Amino acid sequence: MDRIVIDDLHFWGVHGVYPQERLQKQEFIVSVKIYLDLSRASCSDALEDTFNYAELVPQLKSIVEEKSFFLLERLAGELINCIFSFDFVKKAKVAVTKAKAQVNDYSFAPTVVLERER
Repeated sequence: MDRIVIDDLHFWGVHGVYPQERLQKQEFIVSVKIYLDLSRASCSDALEDTFNYAELVPQLKSIVEEKSFFLLERLAGELINCIFSFDFVKKAKVAVTKAKAQVNDYSFAPTVVLERER
């Protein structure tokens, strides 16, 4: 299946369960795979025959930076729902990484990946 991949979108938002995670914005890295039929665009070379990701990226940014969730799973769910608001998307995959999580004495970068199909 054809797909468009957008990797390494860096956004800053407030998401997390622990109180210290909610004190200031943290970096989140979002990558998406959008599965759709690109056969028309591959022949026409016309923007209207493909997925204009310039329309999607500001919407993803708005979700990460203007909303706040406790769980990365919920954030990823909002992002994938946004992608499916475009009717021609057949399947999507979203990965959300909290660039630097700090819990107790541990520092790590957790990632949640959701994959959905119509």
